[in-house]
Amino acid sequence: MKIKKKSVTELSKKLYKGSAQRVRERLLDRGISFSQQYISRCLNPDRPDYNQIIIEEAIKVGEEDTIQMNELCHRIKLLNDPS
Repeated sequence: MKIKKKSVTELSKKLYKGSAQRVRERLLDRGISFSQQYISRCLNPDRPDYNQIIIEEAIKVGEEDTIQMNELCHRIKLLNDPS
């Protein structure tokens, strides 16, 4: 399976600063060891070092961040809504 540059570009835009470290920690918890620099290269759309394991874990991190941000926005809205 070939990962497209456009897909990695879209993924990279969704990830926050420090996501490479989070991906590394999560992979280490599963017994998979990659350097943070290699993970960063894999998440850089201008580099051809796409690794499916790293991309899949980065997607999970991005999904969790999106859910967390939506929940925070909802909670802030509840604070601002006096009713």
